[in-house]
Amino acid sequence: MKEGDLYENTETIIVDKSKPKYKTSAKSVKGLITGLIAKFRNDAKKGITYTPQELEMVFSEILRKIGKEISIESHNEKSEVKIKSDLGNYEIIRTRRGKEFSKTILKEEVDMVMSAIEKTGLKDKIPTRKIAEKYCVLIDLTINNHNRLLFENGEFVWDNFFSDRHLHTFLTDCLDVLDYYGIIEYKGGYSTLMKKNKDIC
Repeated sequence: MKEGDLYENTETIIVDKSKPKYKTSAKSVKGLITGLIAKFRNDAKKGITYTPQELEMVFSEILRKIGKEISIESHNEKSEVKIKSDLGNYEIIRTRRGKEFSKTILKEEVDMVMSAIEKTGLKDKIPTRKIAEKYCVLIDLTINNHNRLLFENGEFVWDNFFSDRHLHTFLTDCLDVLDYYGIIEYKGGYSTLMKKNKDIC
């Protein structure tokens, strides 16, 4: 398996090339998580450690890959996501446990991610790692926030993008905006173009 493909198959899980692969035959989210916890404990005994960011990203991405929606219930209410467009910015509002959390993304940033999608030359089931690679090229981003290289020997290092919580969250937020407005369908770690017109304001 090539680096960059490691999160495209939920049956093979790995954080980076220096850490062991994990094969699973789990039939449910609970089984998958239980197996992962056992794996991390065994790795710890061998001196193999993971950062909190790596652990969080592994779990969130795997759950997204298998198409499960995680709902946080409080007073019979599920976690909700709404997006508002205002003065060229996009406000992402998430309601959890009765409280609202919001963040703002600039239209220019979403447009750049849309350009990255187009640069892949694909229209159907575009892997998020491909979009990330084209995005980094477009903005000339070569290192992540932990000073790890995003390109080595001309090859994109998806692990170093994926394990950077800020970068990965930013990208998924932009994809969520595009999905919300029906420009793409973002599901299971892949994006499919739905509209040619990318003006979503």
